[in-house]
Order: sequence, then structure tokens, then C-alpha cells
Amino acid sequence: MKRIFSFLFVLLFCFIINVKADSNYGIIIDYYDDEGKIAGADFRVFKIAEIVNDYENDEYNALKTISLLDGLTIDNSTKIDDILAYFDYEVLSESRIIIENDELISFQATTDKEGKAYFYGLDRGIYLVIEQKASDDHLLSLPAIISLPYTFNDLSYDHKVIEPKSILAGDISITKKLYGNNVDENKSWHIKIDLPLGKYAYSISNGQKGYIESGDILAIKANEVISIDNVLANYEYTIEEIEANTDGYRTFYENKQATIKAKSLNNSVIYNERYHIPNTKDDSNDFNSYWLIMILIVIMLVYKKVKQ
Repeated sequence: MKRIFSFLFVLLFCFIINVKADSNYGIIIDYYDDEGKIAGADFRVFKIAEIVNDYENDEYNALKTISLLDGLTIDNSTKIDDILAYFDYEVLSESRIIIENDELISFQATTDKEGKAYFYGLDRGIYLVIEQKASDDHLLSLPAIISLPYTFNDLSYDHKVIEPKSILAGDISITKKLYGNNVDENKSWHIKIDLPLGKYAYSISNGQKGYIESGDILAIKANEVISIDNVLANYEYTIEEIEANTDGYRTFYENKQATIKAKSLNNSVIYNERYHIPNTKDDSNDFNSYWLIMILIVIMLVYKKVKQ
């Protein structure tokens, strides 16, 4: 899997996440936003460093970290981006990520109806918390670093982020319409669709299904509908028909470019009308016949004048 830099995590998220480590070496994620508790979010925890007794330090009960990421020191100055460089991960969209590191211990949990996810029985150490799959209509939260015990090296984590809207996805519908007395109902029309960053599930009313990314082209016929689910809200999308204004058709759009509204069905329609069949025959013979007749007329007029 390819690596994608972690700025993708910070695009327009809007919730509050509290992460607390208890004295029994466990992590409880309390996940909620301005509309209430957030259930169904999948979190994964990776152990990235050991915390051990530092017997070389004269301070009583002194501790130190031993990084599990070869070549990277884990302390207060360590950046999330530096840690993520040790992982293979692919961002499918701002609501889902696939992340792996076969060398590290990891644990998974999903937030319940109270918005809580529990990680119990953890050893002393430092952990990376990643949200792998967001709850419906939400985006991924920021990755976090947790230390167990909670107060070690001031790496405790109590992170709060608030944005105005908590529901950040909407659906898109694109319909094809033909008008006129000489239209071809079986003709396929190719639609280029520009979307926000990510990969989205789509379906067509003819039964076709799959995933679409920005710039992909889908083919539909008259009266068919493309449906694209859970697209990031507050971004623009654009549709463009490749065959627009060709073969005697005139093309019109309803919402060719529009901003995606959250928790809504965003409708676009492409209209094509044709009221006559375009003349596609070779007119060169007609052209030659015209000039031949004109030449004959001129010859006849000259002959008549000479004869007089």
C-alpha cells in the first residue's frame, strides 16, 4: 500500500474526542460531538515504545522510553508525521483509512452507543491511537499519542476539537434526459465527474456498481441515474458530458457545478435535445453538380450571343 502524508487527517473534522488512560493501563475513548455520542467509529491502538525503569537515573522511580520504531526516538518532541512514516497506510477517503505495521502490537475497538471504546489490559508504554473508520457521515479524527502511565513525560492526552457542523457527507444523483423527435435512446453518454479527494461507492440504475474517484468517467443512457454515496460535504463537485453538443444534440445542465450539502441528496441533470437528424452525407457531389450547371449556362449564353 502507498503512503499518504497525514495532513489528510486534519481536513474539516468536527467533533470532540477525549482520550484518557487509567491507572490500570487501559485507554478509554469518549467520543462525541455537538449532536451527541458518536457510535460505530473503529479505533486501532499501536504500541510504539516501551516505558521501563531507568536505573541509571538517581531520581526515585525514574522511567525512560525505549522506542519500538527503529531509528526514531519517542519523546515530547516526536511528531505524529515522523511516527506515521513507519506505517503502511492508504487513505480511502476522509472517513476510512487502512493502516498496517506487522512488527508492532496493536488492538482494535469500536465505539458503542455511548460513544466509548475500551482498551484494557495494556502494558506500560506509549501508544499511537488511530481512527480507521469514521462513524456514518463523519470524518476521521486526528491521530493521538497516549502514554501509560498517564503522566509519564507529560505525554498525557486530552484533546478537544470543535467545528460548527458534525455531519459532513451528502449523496449525489446525476440523471440523463433526452428530448426531441429524433433522439437515440440506446446511445451511451460518457460523464466525467470531479469530486472531493477520496474514493466513493457509486451505483447506476442499470445495475452497475463500483467505486469512483475524482476525474473518473461513467457511461449512462437516457433516463439512467448515477448515485454516489457519502461524498464529503462543503466541497464542490462538477459534471461534464464528453459528447456534449455533438451529433446534432444541444446539451444543457442543471447543477453542472455545485457545493455538496451535508445530509442531503444533491441532484444534477444533463439534458440533450435534438429535433432533426443532422446531415452527415457527403455534400461534395452536390457542390460539383452546382458548378457544372453554372458552367453549362454560361456556355449557352455565350453561344447564343455569338450566334446573334
